[in-house]
Amino acid sequence: MSHLPFLTRNLSLKGLAVADIGAGDGAFARALAGEGANVTAVEVDADKVAALGSQADGFEVVEGRGESLPFADKSLDLVAFMFSFHHVPADVQDAALTESLRVLKPGGRLHIAEPLAEGALTEILLPLEDETEILRQSRAAIEQRIDADLRLVDTATYGVPYRYGSLQAIIDDVVGIDPTRAARVPAIRAEIEARFERLAESHSGDYLFQQPSVAWHLAAAR
Repeated sequence: MSHLPFLTRNLSLKGLAVADIGAGDGAFARALAGEGANVTAVEVDADKVAALGSQADGFEVVEGRGESLPFADKSLDLVAFMFSFHHVPADVQDAALTESLRVLKPGGRLHIAEPLAEGALTEILLPLEDETEILRQSRAAIEQRIDADLRLVDTATYGVPYRYGSLQAIIDDVVGIDPTRAARVPAIRAEIEARFERLAESHSGDYLFQQPSVAWHLAAAR
């Protein structure tokens, strides 16, 4: 399952003003635009903004941070964090949720999906980055606002498919998300390779993983 089916079962996207926060390579922004949404992809890294802007297809790209969104009050129908909320620094995650509420129109929605610290892909990459604690903190930051100023509309857990041609492709992907990881790769590569050999399963020449995830579809509490 991809992220989109859970979102669209809760909200028809056609014609909506949507912000994809921490848009990365723009894959989800493209998917949103494909559903007819008017999408703005938001990225904190200026280099990523430049790269994404050159490839944008049907959506806009701006530089911005989750805790300081570049949008007017009550201007968006949907704010989405897709596997990006845990990259917001822990000390400003609460501010990022407040900012999301600020920019949402009355009746607007906040949609957050986060990976779970489990599954084969997580185990392979554990020597490079153990995100167990930061994912726990991020989940707590979200859930403590539910029934305070956020209302839970729907929630689900599901697997997100990732297909890679090689271990190097996996490493390139995670380093692309956070370039500071590159310096750690040489020292732990042998351990990652051993985990890959033990846990990866070949499917038609590629390696297919299902990353467990949890998603929350939220609205402002009334």
